[in-house]
Amino acid sequence: MIDFDNPKVYPPIPPLNQFVRPARPRVIVIHTTENSETSGMARNVAKWCQLPPNKRGGAVSGSHAYVDSLATIRGAYDNMYTWNSKGANLESLHIEIVGRAAQTLEEWNDAYSFHALDKAAIVAAFWCQKHGIPATHLSPYDGSGTGICGHADVTAGTGQGSHTDPGPNFPWTTFIRRVQELIEPPVQQPEKEDPEMEYWKTETQGTFLVGAGSPIPYTADERVDYDAQRKAVGFAPIRTIKVPDRWVEAAKGK
Repeated sequence: MIDFDNPKVYPPIPPLNQFVRPARPRVIVIHTTENSETSGMARNVAKWCQLPPNKRGGAVSGSHAYVDSLATIRGAYDNMYTWNSKGANLESLHIEIVGRAAQTLEEWNDAYSFHALDKAAIVAAFWCQKHGIPATHLSPYDGSGTGICGHADVTAGTGQGSHTDPGPNFPWTTFIRRVQELIEPPVQQPEKEDPEMEYWKTETQGTFLVGAGSPIPYTADERVDYDAQRKAVGFAPIRTIKVPDRWVEAAKGK
């Protein structure tokens, strides 16, 4: 399991608006950033939340975690609350997943979302264990109870705000099951082989992860993070092979 509180591994990018929490958190709220699925977007959104409202259209929101296909970014620490779900901020920890509430189920199952959802589940599992939050879908959320919900569940349950993210096609069953597996993994099995996943180290373009759709560029730090997450759930290390640049172009369909 990750240590999301370790600033050396997850250096924080705290939002501008954060306040001391009056009590222990008991709800995890899932959001979508309403951005395109691009590399580095989680960090960009975290930095955007540090700007004053007049430089971001009046927005005052902030979060505790931001994830995309490559990165897990720490925002506010757990002892602070942020403005992100009207009606549930004091008791909530927020995870922003890069993507849009309008995504179809097929789009939630693409390579980018697969990796982003897995990173979000890992953070949620860490918080569930740390704070005693049950890994169950709390829907709707009316201000009572404890568990994991979406911003839409807060809107529906409290009648406050109008947000509908992470959207009607968010894969709740799969996501909650993944969180539960991380908290209580199945009986230990030998390391799983994952031969279709490889790192390709190119001549001039850097390193790419291949095997889950188009090649995804990975920095050295992102590799350490992803490899640690895979090891925590029983996968063998991904092998690295040196390839010519043209392999990546071919894999992208160019």
